Amino acid sequence: FFQLSQSSLLGVALHDLLPPDNRVFALLHQVRLQDAPVSDHELALESPRLHRLGVSAHGAPFHDMPGAVVLTLEDNS
Repeated sequence: FFQLSQSSLLGVALHDLLPPDNRVFALLHQVRLQDAPVSDHELALESPRLHRLGVSAHGAPFHDMPGAVVLTLEDNS
């Protein structure tokens, strides 16, 4: 997705990869607010390094770490 290796992505914040108005951030906020899983579909992940359309995002609370969210991205193109 992000055209970086796993080791390169380790420790990189999502806001360093996507613009702040991306719908993924609204999904993360909703997961934290509702403390429940949330999904969104047909997302665009776009930045200077990235151009993916038709992405599905699934977020769920990670209760072992308060405030943490497990985010799964699926390329549907």
